[in-house]
Amino acid sequence: YAEQALVHPGSILPVPPNYSMQEAGGFMETALTAFLNIFILGQAEKGKRVLIHGGSSGVGTMAIQLCKTAGIETVVTAGSQEKCDACEKLGAKKAVNYKQENFLEILGPNSVDIVLDCVGAPYLKSNIKLLKPDGRLVLIGLMGGAKTDINLGALLAKRIQLIGSTLRSLSTLRKQNIISAFQKQFGEALATRAIAPVIHRTFPLNEAQAAHELIQSSQHIGKVVLTVLDN
Repeated sequence: YAEQALVHPGSILPVPPNYSMQEAGGFMETALTAFLNIFILGQAEKGKRVLIHGGSSGVGTMAIQLCKTAGIETVVTAGSQEKCDACEKLGAKKAVNYKQENFLEILGPNSVDIVLDCVGAPYLKSNIKLLKPDGRLVLIGLMGGAKTDINLGALLAKRIQLIGSTLRSLSTLRKQNIISAFQKQFGEALATRAIAPVIHRTFPLNEAQAAHELIQSSQHIGKVVLTVLDN
């Protein structure tokens, strides 16, 4: 963390006039992660149905908004009723509390076109069952573990694409192209505040440890933001 950073001009966007600096700070990584993985890699389009695991996270809450703006139905998993309610308020069609319900049983096999997954190993078999033929599973995290056994025949039979993805390690040129594509599709929604990051809480920079502890407790909904200025 730092008060100043050197950034390639292709990796930035102007702060919208109706955004606070805290919102601007919580926007870029969440929005571009959701956009890259759902719209570019997942090839989501109007009429598709997307499952977002961790729907109340920073990426999840932004993904719900992007999909809603694009006319795409979302279903999500989250870890409490409060989080589920927040996701549905943002526009999710259905939110499943994974601590109390089996999301595969609730949603049913062959029920979604795209899965955005940050959990990994424990969800892989269920994700494959949930996906429709020609579905896409985009893996962006391994919060639940990295190793599991699967029947590869299920991938072949349903022609499922399993895609691993990280945004941060991409080249500057690829990041620039992602930002350009995002502006083209969602620039108006950004300017009119049809999409905006959900900010759970802000902390001053010298309380970064407390911010990390809040995130580790998994009690937050949306983004936790560190501030370096008073405005």
